[in-house]
Amino acid sequence: MLAIAALALAAGCAHLPACPGRGGPRWNEWSSPHFRLLTDVQDEGDAETLATQLEYFRAAIVAAAWRDVPEAREPIEVAVLASTNEADVFLPPHWEGLFFSYLGTGIVVAPATTQVERENVLKHEIVHALMRQLDLDRNAPLWFREGMAMYLAMTSYEENSVEV
Repeated sequence: MLAIAALALAAGCAHLPACPGRGGPRWNEWSSPHFRLLTDVQDEGDAETLATQLEYFRAAIVAAAWRDVPEAREPIEVAVLASTNEADVFLPPHWEGLFFSYLGTGIVVAPATTQVERENVLKHEIVHALMRQLDLDRNAPLWFREGMAMYLAMTSYEENSVEV
């Protein structure tokens, strides 16, 4: 009984807000050549900047790790949730982000935390998505996949130059 009560209380801590039709936050969609961003972040400027940053992140990671990357058939879907409470519904405990492949498309889930934390989480998950698109993760051990994601998430770029 104690375990059931603890699960019930834990489930009550993480929840999604109401849908937009019932007064919840409005969702925005931004598309770019390699990504489809879905977010309930209310600052449209922040959401648009994030969509542009995803392309920069991808370009920097590809330049640092792989020279000739074939174009993907489908864009990587990225869901950036406005709060960590929303993200907790989808993420296992103590995880900051998540990538999973579903029916041929990759989906990244991350909370809109501070900009630096969000950038690191998104770059890490984009590496997983790129490894999936390039079929580099099928037989790779977990330590290799996570090591690549951690290493390449440190990739940085200068927006005003071509420096990676």
